[in-house]
Amino acid sequence: MFIFFSTPLFSIRQIAIRDNLIPSDRSFIPIGEALDLAPELSHYLMVKITAKNTSSVDYPVGTAAIKWSTANGEAASTDQQKFKIYIDGISHNYYIPVGENKYWTGTGKGKETVLVTGPGNIRNLVLEIPQIEGVDIKVGQILLKERIAYPADIYISRKIQDLSGETTRAINPFLIPTYILLILFLILSAVFYFLYRSYFKNQGKKISQMIKKAVFIFIISILLLFSVSFIYTEIITVKSYWHSYKKHIVAGSLDQTYLGFY
Repeated sequence: MFIFFSTPLFSIRQIAIRDNLIPSDRSFIPIGEALDLAPELSHYLMVKITAKNTSSVDYPVGTAAIKWSTANGEAASTDQQKFKIYIDGISHNYYIPVGENKYWTGTGKGKETVLVTGPGNIRNLVLEIPQIEGVDIKVGQILLKERIAYPADIYISRKIQDLSGETTRAINPFLIPTYILLILFLILSAVFYFLYRSYFKNQGKKISQMIKKAVFIFIISILLLFSVSFIYTEIITVKSYWHSYKKHIVAGSLDQTYLGFY
């Protein structure tokens, strides 16, 4: 049940373009035109991008964006979902949860968010990628998908954004499902403890220790999984910086590298 409602593992495809990696010679790549798409929390995009630094330019990471416009008019500056792309020469599949952006399911005027219905459906979808001299960017398959089950994790994330006043997505997508799983596990552990404590009167202490060990192992496992995810991201980031500042690093001129390299 947790996997079904808190992860995009089960989804259906709505729009699919491009099956092969091809060079991109323009900033805007159309994903869907003349659409009549009712925006939902459960919508997300999968974009395959390969970015390679061919001239050792000082540009380790780039920023791309999914932009949209409705049938009511032109796209507002807030009608977009930005994401970071790694310039390391490796193909990456980027997960862009547009449904978590409050402007995807609203008009995005000021602080008020009016739900979109009918004429406010998404009309056009485009991918904006940076154009940098010396960086070769290829865009592959682009998929617009919709999660089958109600996205409980995105709903909670949106509520947190509303409470914190965030206008753009600033929540790690790993954290909300992790916290949900942790809370569910602690509730089940508590129920198990109170049910079997009275049944095994002579082994109450033993059961208590067993549950404590299970909770400890579970929490440590979550930390290890998070660490693996974090380390993988950092390795990719360092690789991108190496391609951008290799000539300065080899020469020992670290003062000429980007401050973030340290």
